[in-house]
Amino acid sequence: MLHPPINSTMKSKSAIFIASHDKRRRRTNSSPVVRGGEMEKLIGDLQQYTIQGFGPALKSERIIAAMRKVDRGKYVKQQKYINEPTDISHGQTISAPHMHAAALELLKDHLTEGSSALDVGSGSGYLTVCMARLVGILDDNNQVHEDKGKVAGIDVIPELVKTSKENVKNDVGPELLEADNFKLEEGDARKGFPPFAPYDAIHVAAAAPSVPPQALIDQLKPGGKMVIPVGPKEGPQDLYEVTKDASGHTRQKKIFGVRYVSLV
Repeated sequence: MLHPPINSTMKSKSAIFIASHDKRRRRTNSSPVVRGGEMEKLIGDLQQYTIQGFGPALKSERIIAAMRKVDRGKYVKQQKYINEPTDISHGQTISAPHMHAAALELLKDHLTEGSSALDVGSGSGYLTVCMARLVGILDDNNQVHEDKGKVAGIDVIPELVKTSKENVKNDVGPELLEADNFKLEEGDARKGFPPFAPYDAIHVAAAAPSVPPQALIDQLKPGGKMVIPVGPKEGPQDLYEVTKDASGHTRQKKIFGVRYVSLV
C-alpha cells in the first residue's frame, strides 16, 4: 500500500485531484464494461495530472482503456473516484489513482498479451485486475482467457486478500478468480510468488529500505522490469524501475520521489 507522493515532486494542471467449461476461455456474468460519469471524469483528471520529471500520469491509450474498464468504485468504499490515496481498512490504503496510472505507464511495454505480471502488496485487487486486462486474461467483452498470460497479486494481510477477492467478484464475477492463470494470494510479499515466475512485469506497492528484495529480482525475467519504491520508512523515498538484461544483470533508475509504507 502506499501513501501520497511527496508534495514537492508533484504539480497538477487541474484544480481537482483526482458454460461448458472451456479451459481456454470463460465468459463472466458481467456485461462488457462501459464507464461514465465519475469514472470518466477521473480518467480525464489523470490525463491532466502532471508528475514532475515524468509528465502526465496517464497518457497511453492502452493504459487509459484498461483503467477505464476497471471500476475503482468496486474496490474502495469511499473517495471512489478522487485522485487521492484511500483507506481500505486494516490500516492500509489504496494508492492514489495517479500512482497506479504512472506504474502501469512505466510497465506498459512489459504488460502485453501473454505476459506474466506480479502485483506485490495487491491490497484491494484493483491494479491486479488492470494487469489482467493488459495481458489479455480478461478481454473487452469480459471473457476470461486461461491461455493468455499469468497475473498474481500477493498481500501479507489475509483479510485484505479475502476482501480483494470479493471486490473482483463484484466487479467482473467469480470466473476470473477460478482461472488457473490469475491468483490473489496471502503471503510474504518480499518472497514474491514463485509459481508464476519468472515475470515480465513486477509492481511493488511498498517501500524496500535500500535495495529491492533478492527474491523479487530473482523472479524478474531477463528483459523484464520492476517498479518499486525504495527508501527508509521515515526518510526520503524514490520510485525506481529495475530492469534485468539477458545475462541477468540488473540496472536501477530513479524516477521520482514518493511516500510509501514499508515493505514487510
